Amino acid sequence: MKKQIIIYLFSCLLLFSCDLIGPSITKTIKYTVTSTLPSADIVYHNSTGMRDTLDDVTLPWETSFSVTIEYMDSYYATVMAFGRPLSTSGSITVSIFVNGKLLKTSTGSSLYSSPSAFASEFISN
Repeated sequence: MKKQIIIYLFSCLLLFSCDLIGPSITKTIKYTVTSTLPSADIVYHNSTGMRDTLDDVTLPWETSFSVTIEYMDSYYATVMAFGRPLSTSGSITVSIFVNGKLLKTSTGSSLYSSPSAFASEFISN
């Protein structure tokens, strides 16, 4: 009898836990940076969610990659750009695309110093 109760409880646990597990999804993330300036320093979250830093990148710039987001999890998409050469006026725009659709864009401009822009968004399953 004790063995049957344990098997029953284990079966219920297995059955109900399956309802809590959902599919993972894969999304394509694309970051873009455009500017009136020739180059920028760029910081962004890569496919593993870690931060990458690129120095003095020729503009326009873009990168794209796929991320797999587990059920009830999220990915934090972030891109920042700082115009170069330093102390040069102009404007700079960063954008985040998910599966080809524009999710977020931000433009910064400055008359007396290098412009900067920042965009971020949680992408959830």
